[in-house]
Formats: sequence, structure tokens, C-alpha cells
Amino acid sequence: MNRYTKNNLSKEVQAKLLTSKVLVCGCGGLGSGVIVNLAGLGVGTLGLCDFDRVEITNLNRQFIHTNANIGKYKSESAKEWINSYNPEIEVITYIEPVSEKMLEGFDIVVDCTDNFKTKFQLNDFALKMSTPLVHAGVSRNRGQVMSIIPHQTACLRCILDENEQEESNSGVISPTVNLISSIESLEVFKLITNPENALLNKVLFVDIKEYSFKTISFSKNPHCIC
Repeated sequence: MNRYTKNNLSKEVQAKLLTSKVLVCGCGGLGSGVIVNLAGLGVGTLGLCDFDRVEITNLNRQFIHTNANIGKYKSESAKEWINSYNPEIEVITYIEPVSEKMLEGFDIVVDCTDNFKTKFQLNDFALKMSTPLVHAGVSRNRGQVMSIIPHQTACLRCILDENEQEESNSGVISPTVNLISSIESLEVFKLITNPENALLNKVLFVDIKEYSFKTISFSKNPHCIC
């Protein structure tokens, strides 16, 4: 427990983190920040899902990957970082697309993916498996974060139309993605320790260009296909 003394948490809360199992889907920009934060908080088991390989263009914002890991699978590269930081954390890697079965045994799943098709799939898998989901997305100067408790709160499909979402291949600077991944990590922390304070039935929208933080409330859509 000495490692986590400066977290300034009670022994009961820290023990709860140490026994928690969190699946991080995507080990890129958002995933890098989330992995670092969850490891620092003391989450005992981390699942890492990503079948992309590290490229040099990733290194401006994905700090757990290095030049030496270019060409390696991101999930394996992320595992190397966790092992070097704290070998007591159990790490499970998946070098394959996310699937419904993959969520089995995890307490929370974190959406760090970079495309809406996968985000909506992850939303559907989480609802089917009754696994709480923390969603986030980031593009250019903007990002958004929300938490979903299956069958209790609004889900991603309640607030967004999949057919209206445009994919963005634009880049993002590290401060933007680090900020959003930190908020996403805090949502995981809240779901584990105090879910009532999480972003449930609401979405936090962030625009770093304007330093704008807006929270918009939503209700479950009775016509949602989920």
C-alpha cells in the first residue's frame, strides 16, 4: 500500500481499486493517458485491447510508446510500460477487434477507440454484458466524456445518431488528448468508488481553444434501439 500513500485515499477505497478489473479498448492517444492514470491510481487488473501497431506519427501524444516500440502491437507496447512501472498490476492483452465476449470478467470498460463504428459497437456490447462503460472522444481542439450504466442511464445511441457521425482523420495535440483522457480516468475512478458523482445521463463537452467546459443533460431515449 506504500506505493499509493500519496493518493490520499482510505485503505478501503484503495483496496477496492486494487481488486478492480478495467478493460481499456484502444491503446493510442486516449488509451495512453488512461493507462497511465489507472496504473497510478492502483487498479489491480488492466485489460488492453488494440491490434494496431506503433507508428512514429503516434509519438507526439502516445507517451507510453517509444521509438524502440515502433512496429510492435500497441497493446503489447502498453503492457511493457505497465510492467516497467508496476509489475504487480495484472495485464491481459488482446490483439484483436473488441468483442462481446472480451468484456466478461471486467468491472468497467473504457472507450479509447478512434472511430464511431467501434464506439457504437462497444456501447452495444457493454449493454448486452451489463458492463458499465466510460465513453470519450477527441478531435482537434474538442473532446467529450460520458459514463453509461447499462439499463439505468442514457447510452451512446440515446444521444447520438450513428448515421450522422462523421469520422475525422485530423490530428490532435497532446494537451487536448491528455486532458480528455484524464477526465475519462476520473470517471473510471468515480464508477469504482462513488458512481453518484459520475457523468451519468449527461455529457461533458470540452473545447480547449475557447477553454469551454459544458455539461449537457440527457434522458434515456424510449425509442433507442438498445
